[in-house]
Amino acid sequence: MLSHFSLISPPDWARVYGKIANCNIGRLGFNRRTPLFIKNKANQKSVIRYAFGNNGSIKKLHRHFIALNYDSMNELDVKPEQDVDLIITKATLTQQIDWLLHHSDLNVRLSMRFALLGAGLGVISLFISL
Repeated sequence: MLSHFSLISPPDWARVYGKIANCNIGRLGFNRRTPLFIKNKANQKSVIRYAFGNNGSIKKLHRHFIALNYDSMNELDVKPEQDVDLIITKATLTQQIDWLLHHSDLNVRLSMRFALLGAGLGVISLFISL
């Protein structure tokens, strides 16, 4: 679990987004494309985002800083260039499913509901066939 990060604003890292390296992030070694559960300690708001590395092209971004996009900062209710206490852990399967079921995009919500419906019907059909 990581805590107390400073945020850098999106214009500082958005220009080099395509140059992000495939490396470990921080001392806990979050691998690239790992879903992370990020929770703001001040207001208990949370988001799930994917981890990306930094190959050194973003000078201000090191293990004690985290770069969040505008949507993440809005959902966590934080401002750019502000010190904030965040709890960052790997997202569990139940947190990922809950996040996808309550996503703001209708297509994501529907596809997750259909996936759960298909898995449930598959389990039912397995028991019927036995």
